Amino acid sequence: MRLTVFLVAGILSACATPASNEMATASAESIKVCKRVAATGSNVPQRDCRTKEEWAAFDKQGQAGVGEFERARDEVSPIGQ
Repeated sequence: MRLTVFLVAGILSACATPASNEMATASAESIKVCKRVAATGSNVPQRDCRTKEEWAAFDKQGQAGVGEFERARDEVSPIGQ
């Protein structure tokens, strides 16, 4: 009787293996990456943790801000001209 229970449990666990592999790849994509960030006005670095997708969006937003700053700077004429 115990042998039958172990065999059934073994067969069921073998069938569930592909689903657990899918879960492992899904969780691997959502792993957080932590970076040290220097906060403005503070000498103490802070730790910022985000997923790879969130870091990519953060970097893209930062680059867009730099582009806006450069366009605004170019539109302003120098004093005295």
